[in-house]
Amino acid sequence: MKDPGDWRSLWRRLFSQRQMDDDIEAEISFHIEGQVESLMEAGFTEEEARRKARRRFGNETRIKADMAAASGTRIKRKKREVTMDSIVRDLKYALRQLVRYPGFSLLLILTIAVAIGGNVAIFSVLEGIVLRPLPYPDADRIVAVWETPEEGRWYQPFSAPDYLDVREQVQSLEEIGVLDFEWFNFSGGDKPVRIRGGYSSASLMELLGVQPIQGRLYTEAEEVEGNNRVVVLSYGLWKSQFAGDPGVVGNRINIAGAQWEIIGIMPESFRFPTPWGGRDDTRIWAPLVLPQTEFGRSSHWLGTFARLAPGTTIEEAEVELSIIALQLAEAYPDTNAQTRMWIQPMMTRTLGGISSIVVFLLVIVGLVLLIACANVASMLLARGMNRASEFAIRASMGAGKRGLIRQLLTESLVRPSSGEPRESFWLSGVWTP
Repeated sequence: MKDPGDWRSLWRRLFSQRQMDDDIEAEISFHIEGQVESLMEAGFTEEEARRKARRRFGNETRIKADMAAASGTRIKRKKREVTMDSIVRDLKYALRQLVRYPGFSLLLILTIAVAIGGNVAIFSVLEGIVLRPLPYPDADRIVAVWETPEEGRWYQPFSAPDYLDVREQVQSLEEIGVLDFEWFNFSGGDKPVRIRGGYSSASLMELLGVQPIQGRLYTEAEEVEGNNRVVVLSYGLWKSQFAGDPGVVGNRINIAGAQWEIIGIMPESFRFPTPWGGRDDTRIWAPLVLPQTEFGRSSHWLGTFARLAPGTTIEEAEVELSIIALQLAEAYPDTNAQTRMWIQPMMTRTLGGISSIVVFLLVIVGLVLLIACANVASMLLARGMNRASEFAIRASMGAGKRGLIRQLLTESLVRPSSGEPRESFWLSGVWTP
């Protein structure tokens, strides 16, 4: 029996570039010599016959290049066929091992599956609420704005007069808008429902930068009592109550006994901002009508968002808001003497402290996966010790290191390798040199 090194040497010689060039040269010489002999039999001298034969044969350099390219293609195809055949046989053997040792295989599969499942679940949460950007254009410029007592940064909403004053004076904020939430008794679709809705200024919809898929958004002209009976529906409400009817825009629905006109449908991905954190569950939006008097300056009830002006930082905007707050404190000492203002990035406000919790959980399940992999590796190593005799027989039959490694990798893809097989590997038809 040949030594495995002899087989590898034979393989290299068979497919080496030098051997291929020699074979091509021999093939060309064989054809030319055949024509020379035929021409000499026809009466030509050897020199004339050889010259005529080479002329008939054509450009030898070009023919050698074409033959080399064709031979290289055939060799590559043959190598791929040999490799695929070996992989198929390795897979067959691995599947037989899977059936032969189901208990051990199931134990390892469950160990890895539980660890991977935990990582996938936590990472899905991380990707969905932390890594995925907010669904608004230039979301990094959108911020939440709060009023707060002088001694700290509290999450105190704005009063309506304070919001109107800030909106008139601020320069570092490109746009500022407010919102409030309320439950709506809604009818006009398939059945009456009670849904959570939002009242907002038209400027809030504008600063979010999301356009409806049908119809339009409400405007500042509709933030007036008597002209505010218009609503924008969420995609989910449009689908559930109106079956996605494209002609619903312009229809009227009943909300709390009054008739409201549907003017737009928001995209499926649209989410209303939630200044106090949590998940957005609003399904309908309407213009917010604010009192145009100084009454209610001490009543803080408006969630406030803004878009920073291009090139403006949060620190710069806070400085300007602090100046405005001091001016309001001087003008209205009874209600604003201790009131200041501050800014919080929208992503931070939306996530709150949940991002650090999710990252911590991801680290924990990552450690669980690492421990599971270590346990599986230990069990596989213990099982692999029983296959030492098998590998020795394979090597003695001519199997190389690549073949053995490929077999083990294939078994690992199907399932972790099992103990010593019950039948000879050469009878199972899976031996590969």
